[in-house]
Amino acid sequence: MKKLLVVSLGAAAVLALLTGAGLLVLRRALPPEKLRALAVEKASAALGREVRLAGAAIGLRGAELTGLEVSEVPSFKAGVALKAGTIVLRPRWAPLLLHRRLEVGEVRLSDWSVEVRRRRDGRLNLQDGKPAAASAAGAKSPSAAASFYVGALRLERGSVRYADESSGLKAAFKDVRLKADGVRLEGAFPLALAFGFDVSSSGKRWTGALDLRGRLDAGGGESARMVLEPDPLVVSLSGLELELRGRAALDRAKLALRLKGDARELAKLSPALAALPLLPLEGSAAAARKGDDLLVESMKLSSGKLLDLSLSGAVRGVSSAKPAPDLSFQLRLDLPALDAKALGLPAAPPPLQAKASGRFDGRVLTLSSLSASAGLLELKASGTVRPDEGPAFDLSAETNEFDLAALAKLVPQAAPYAPAGKARMKLRLAGTKAAPRVSGEARLAGVCVRASGRALSALDGTASAEGDLVRARLKGVVEGSDFELSAQARGFLPPAAKEPELKLEGSFGTLDLGKLLPPKPAGEAAEKKETASARRTPATTLLKTSGKLSVERIKHPNLEAARGELSWNLSGVGDNSRLDGAMRWSVGEGRFEDLRALAAGSPLARAALTPLLALQRISALAKVPLLPSFDRVRFTGAVGDYALKGGVAKVRESRLDADAALATMTGSVDLGRETVDLKINAKPGPAAGMKLSAPVTFTAKGPLADPKVSIDAASVLKQPEVQKAVDQGRRALEDAGQKLLKGLFR
Repeated sequence: MKKLLVVSLGAAAVLALLTGAGLLVLRRALPPEKLRALAVEKASAALGREVRLAGAAIGLRGAELTGLEVSEVPSFKAGVALKAGTIVLRPRWAPLLLHRRLEVGEVRLSDWSVEVRRRRDGRLNLQDGKPAAASAAGAKSPSAAASFYVGALRLERGSVRYADESSGLKAAFKDVRLKADGVRLEGAFPLALAFGFDVSSSGKRWTGALDLRGRLDAGGGESARMVLEPDPLVVSLSGLELELRGRAALDRAKLALRLKGDARELAKLSPALAALPLLPLEGSAAAARKGDDLLVESMKLSSGKLLDLSLSGAVRGVSSAKPAPDLSFQLRLDLPALDAKALGLPAAPPPLQAKASGRFDGRVLTLSSLSASAGLLELKASGTVRPDEGPAFDLSAETNEFDLAALAKLVPQAAPYAPAGKARMKLRLAGTKAAPRVSGEARLAGVCVRASGRALSALDGTASAEGDLVRARLKGVVEGSDFELSAQARGFLPPAAKEPELKLEGSFGTLDLGKLLPPKPAGEAAEKKETASARRTPATTLLKTSGKLSVERIKHPNLEAARGELSWNLSGVGDNSRLDGAMRWSVGEGRFEDLRALAAGSPLARAALTPLLALQRISALAKVPLLPSFDRVRFTGAVGDYALKGGVAKVRESRLDADAALATMTGSVDLGRETVDLKINAKPGPAAGMKLSAPVTFTAKGPLADPKVSIDAASVLKQPEVQKAVDQGRRALEDAGQKLLKGLFR
């Protein structure tokens, strides 16, 4: 044993002497400056680029290069592709001297950076220049692969910047750290890699970090045989962590995954996700590569009882600029009742169960089937979505007969209307986001809603939509008045028409306008302000409308009447200065006072009542003799018939048979300018306190608020009572004259 120890120590001493002698000879043959120049020359020739090197040294512990820079092709004028502060290579001397086998004890690269660009032709900037001799030699021989060994490989304080000139994708990898021990080309060795990243594309940005621990088998230097076994690979992004474990080769991978983190971070993707108990999310994936296609044999994700998602299929051309997926999916969702506050809802929605299946081929998302239920609402849907075309969609959906009160829990916007009753719907949504087309049918039974403080109840009927046409046949009760109504609308559904059309026909029982029309302005000044504002800011969307309505009885604090009828055919509704068409109305026995309150806030009512408003205003302001007051009027009937052009209403017929007078009007009213040019024939009635056998004619011109009124003297003189008084006066004058003449010539 003692003899063996002496021999070993002697061999070690001889080895050390040989190593030292060899290094002395090498340092004399290659001093630092010569070594640096030789390294620059060889590297530049091999890479086809300019190379700079601040320093080079070789010693007992190995070789060290400092201040390395490699240019873009062809020179530094094109930029710098790679920088390295320090490169250290420490060989193992014993295998080299005893067995003439090169083994590296350590390779260390510190303070380095790389610039990578993918050009529009798909080539990388690092692929430019001359190929290295090693790559030209082809694959390594089995003996070379077996002899390759690096005891420790370290990359420290590195960075990589990547830019894709075609897609605009940019990525920065910082603080890149790699640690590998026992690196060989055959057999697995432990590996640790970590870096932070900052990626931006299409106006979006992602920052995070990657941390890999595991083993790598280099497969003899052949990429097709390389195998990575992450244990684990962790990707951190915005407070979330994706963890992968398993085995991945270039042609096949089988991995288990787990997504965990702060669920509040999901709110940055969608506020609703913050309330969903999705995390942790677990799953598995098995895939294989065939040529340039990735075959997804199976991929499953689950979140307890909440979510199950499975995918299978393929992704074609994974290395191309636009890979083409062809994936089938199945989804199961079972959501419990969620936190209403977190969702921003007035009340917690009911639990939701859903199942869906479909396919995505890169261009079209096909929803083969979707069934969902939330409380009493059930939905079935199918269709297609084309994300790259607007998006374009063609979706169909159908519900069961459901309670509308449940809808308010699902759709917060419906809650203020307090809906109740039953409904069933069939819908089809097609077109694009910019130009959607809606069609379908809805059936209503016993529906009740509230809007603008008004109640609509006991509503039954159907409504349908096809293209831009909507039809409805409804009956119900509005603020205590029963009604039947048929409607046809065109141009209201998106894309909305410049001038939508609305046709109405129907009948009402007792119609309480006091509950339906907007409230009366607070005083005359408020009314003038509202009128002036309406003239200054007409509606941007005008309406074309026609129809016929009948009412058994009308109620309002300022109007009561029986047997009312209204018919109209108008365009330009919404801007009184652009009204065209015709309108006629009639009512039976009733009363009215201060019609301004009835017309306020309703352009249609204002247009219909303007002649009567003018008559009431004239009688209140003009104080013309023989013109009775129309402040408070009882009547047996009233009629209005107008032809409109450019906001000017020509009065074809206007008649008021009242206790104050029988009044008829002709002329015109400019609804846009609020001016009148009217001729009024009024025959005082029993309540006027005067008796005339024929009507008296008045004219009214100027602003509706302050018209100039004059009386037609001829119509006064034509009164039989006036004519009789004139005749009596003439005869009296004639008698007096004759007597005077006889006295003079006596």
